[in-house]
Amino acid sequence: ILRLVVATLALRADEFWEEGAPTVTPGLPISHSCSRWREISITTPDIWTMIPLSRVKWTRECLRRSQPLPIGIFHDASDSYKSKDAALKHLDRARLLVLESEDEEDEGSPALRVAAPFLERMRIMFAFPSETQPSHLRQFFGGQEPPRLEEVAIMNAKLLQRGEPIPFLRAQTIKSLSFSCCSVWANVEEMKETLACIPELEELRLEHSSIIDDFPPDWNSLEPPNVVAPVRLTHLKNLWIKVDFFEMALVDR
Repeated sequence: ILRLVVATLALRADEFWEEGAPTVTPGLPISHSCSRWREISITTPDIWTMIPLSRVKWTRECLRRSQPLPIGIFHDASDSYKSKDAALKHLDRARLLVLESEDEEDEGSPALRVAAPFLERMRIMFAFPSETQPSHLRQFFGGQEPPRLEEVAIMNAKLLQRGEPIPFLRAQTIKSLSFSCCSVWANVEEMKETLACIPELEELRLEHSSIIDDFPPDWNSLEPPNVVAPVRLTHLKNLWIKVDFFEMALVDR
């Protein structure tokens, strides 16, 4: 019974996703209560699944205590890079992945090229867009579509696929797709192909981004609306577009 009580203190994934990593792992104060509570807490993996990244020794201990459950990884600029590297070695257990300080050296990390069968939500913010990002992103998660992926948010990235798809952006299970300060698609056809792969999409956010890279020079060069085959997103509930008016008009056509 005591173990069940302790397990209820585990952080919920949606709280972790929306509010960020906690300053104190839930299991820490419990494990310092008394010997009995410590014995129960360190053998209850549920309360150690949101991995702290402040100190590498503590990161590794929480990774050990959380086995074999899926984990949450939340890294920002104030965290230890050694801790991040230690956590990413367990990417195959990650349910949530938030990386908010990726620079040019990080984006091609071999640790991100491992399959992520439990991944449900990911948010990655790069320091700035770069020409090498599309090739690196194609190798994320072993070049596979994570089978449980539902939410994707990417900031400050160049995503142009140009005939070479980025697999995780076409995962059929995606329900929320968000781009901020990104170059998203090379052309209209690429946009349509990507969106056609994610029929369950409920939310699409495009903010301060270049939607189409190969942009038509003027309205007269656009094909008539009756010539362009539409993309049907029957589950779409929220569409947030905060970009250049001309680009928005092109997408709406």
